[in-house]
Amino acid sequence: FEKRLAPAASDDASAWSDTAKFYLVGLGGRGQKALQELGAWERVKAHCTFCLGRKDWAPGAAEDEGVERIFGDDRPYKTAVIPRDRLVGVLREIATDTYGDAVTLHYGVVASVRWDEEGAPVVATTADGRQLPHLASEARYDLLVG
Repeated sequence: FEKRLAPAASDDASAWSDTAKFYLVGLGGRGQKALQELGAWERVKAHCTFCLGRKDWAPGAAEDEGVERIFGDDRPYKTAVIPRDRLVGVLREIATDTYGDAVTLHYGVVASVRWDEEGAPVVATTADGRQLPHLASEARYDLLVG
């Protein structure tokens, strides 16, 4: 369940052309390895830009107070940069393409979640108290990612 709308298609150039308006995520070696283990790296990689450095800002720092770090070309992994929402879009496409018969994604919905006596997540209602249209009362899930 996601309160925001579904992300644009990962290959929609009109949606992703202005990177200045997105929060960019840098995927280092651990992130790339994790995506490889999930079988998602090649599809994510196709939408990344690679860089040899980074710039960090301390909380509250001014725009010109960032610290720039340039790494050599000898690192085993170069940082892969992708807009966070585009990463979400690619992962959504992989989930629906690969597991569409077993995974259901809900966008534009804020849901109330509680856990039953056995510790299983139960999604009951939307934040404003409406029952979710496809649920009679509650839905129980083996796995709920949030």
